[in-house]
Amino acid sequence: MPCTSKAQNQAVSVFLANNLKIRLLQRYISGILWCVRENTSPNINQNTNKTMTQRNITRYTYETTSFQGWRLSICRKWNQFTKYFSDRQYGSEEAAFKAALEMRDQIYDALRKTPDDPRAVFERFKNGGEEESAMPATAAVSK
Repeated sequence: MPCTSKAQNQAVSVFLANNLKIRLLQRYISGILWCVRENTSPNINQNTNKTMTQRNITRYTYETTSFQGWRLSICRKWNQFTKYFSDRQYGSEEAAFKAALEMRDQIYDALRKTPDDPRAVFERFKNGGEEESAMPATAAVSK
């Protein structure tokens, strides 16, 4: 068995520690890139191959669930607002997307007017917004 000095052992342990730090940093960066990629990935309408990408709006189309539609999710000051817009309730994928987009813009406007109280804004919109929409969707507000 070769004889190693204390300095060599320390050098090896420093090398391994740095290598581990580099791997962890690479995983962290790839995780951030994945989140950015997922957050900005376009949602493709399979029928028209049209891209519909908007901030805070995500497409839900899963074979294992009966829900097909859009999810609006906004978080401000530890308050989360989530509302689902079903294709079935709104008649089509495009109509549900447009409804989600309109509600998101209304919420953004209300948050600009009262930025210190997002919970009150979310409460106002949880049952259809300032102007009651023709077709209600489910909402959840949590802190």
